[in-house]
Amino acid sequence: MAAYHTICDSCTSKEDEITAMLARMHGTLRTDEESQSQPTDSNPAESNNCELSAAIKPKLNKNIRVCAMCTNCPAMSKYSSASPEDMEIVQQLQEMEDMVEDGVHSDGHRLTLREVKGLQRKIEKLQVELKERKKKRADKREEQGEEEEQSDQDSENEEEDSGNEQEDAFHKATGGNALVGEEYQKMLLAKSQQ
Repeated sequence: MAAYHTICDSCTSKEDEITAMLARMHGTLRTDEESQSQPTDSNPAESNNCELSAAIKPKLNKNIRVCAMCTNCPAMSKYSSASPEDMEIVQQLQEMEDMVEDGVHSDGHRLTLREVKGLQRKIEKLQVELKERKKKRADKREEQGEEEEQSDQDSENEEEDSGNEQEDAFHKATGGNALVGEEYQKMLLAKSQQ
């Protein structure tokens, strides 16, 4: 078991654990004390439990895993951060990963070693494609951010230019005799030394 985990990694994908987790989510799982205190023959809640677990088991998705931290909710998929545009690729990836894990092709025949290796190569290609798509979207966002920064800088430069025009107007009004910057500092030093 990993630190702070309440269930080991191999158990997170076991059918019994997934069924128990789904039952806990629906609030139908009973504690051991409750099941010992009441007889099993006449207990309608227990029969509902059996019905629930029977109803859940056929619907179990191979991609559902128990959260190893709490065991009360499903774990996040490794593709949970994929964008909606990539869901087509994610579904293909999950189907192929399930086939490799089970060792059975979608048409029902047992996979040969060559087929397993071929599926693994396809999985790697699709994962690379997902990464490239994610990178392209990040690059687009950066470009849009840079364009916004550039437009902000352009507007600042325009404001500065308008400020320079005002300075030019001041110089024109004083006939160009106004001292600014270093010349003004030198004039003040000369006055203070006199």
